[in-house]
Amino acid sequence: PIDGSSQTPDTYNTTYAGTSDAEKLLCLLSATVADAAHRQIPLQTGSFDIPAAFLQFGLPRSATNGFQLYTTLPKSLPSPLSGQLNEITGPQYGIKQSNGIFDKEFDKEMTNHNYKTHILSPHIHKKVCPHNPTNYLIFNMHVDDGAFMSTSPYLTAELKAILTQRFGQHTEFPVTWHDKLTEYCGISFKHLPDASIQVHMGPHILKLLSKEGMDALPDALTPALADFFDAPTDSTPYDPPSCQPTRGGLMYLTPVRTDIKLPQYGLG
Repeated sequence: PIDGSSQTPDTYNTTYAGTSDAEKLLCLLSATVADAAHRQIPLQTGSFDIPAAFLQFGLPRSATNGFQLYTTLPKSLPSPLSGQLNEITGPQYGIKQSNGIFDKEFDKEMTNHNYKTHILSPHIHKKVCPHNPTNYLIFNMHVDDGAFMSTSPYLTAELKAILTQRFGQHTEFPVTWHDKLTEYCGISFKHLPDASIQVHMGPHILKLLSKEGMDALPDALTPALADFFDAPTDSTPYDPPSCQPTRGGLMYLTPVRTDIKLPQYGLG
């Protein structure tokens, strides 16, 4: 990976990674499960991963504001180019605009195959079955991971073919496809005999707690002590970057885990 922290702000524009948050994903899943149950038809769910997706695209000057980017490969790298200044011609790992380039190209590919963005999020795509307009396929994107819900076997097979043809040409990075949705973005899905789906975040939460060294701590009835937001009295220095993963993990959990939210402004 390239050290993107050395990129100056004038060498990139769009840096975001296209994501649809967990709230919208769960709303989408609830709606499709209800629709399939109401119409008494099967609902197929699944997931896919497009590893190293952005490595397949070029790095046009329009994406770098006219600049040409270079990097020096480590001298220890077993390559004839090690230790040399090398031109960057593609969106490598670490380049700030890599995910943005993939997001734009992915949307273009889906549009070319008649997928529309969903009202819930621009990173949720939907297509109506050409053989039966009451059926559909909807999928949710989180950077390069997707979760789909389909009432159309035709569209399920078509989407798999589209992804394989467009993003599966690198045999060392094949598109992975799962015909049943079991794990996606920290959420676990259990398919029950009555066609309902049980959703929980147990493994993800336990992994986060273990990472923070909280395995041995007792359970808490409230998410924080009463003085949690008071000015700190501990003067022990800390490293802000080391806190970023923790902050990111909590930001992901709190929108869907209302039980760990603190009441705000007395509204509960």
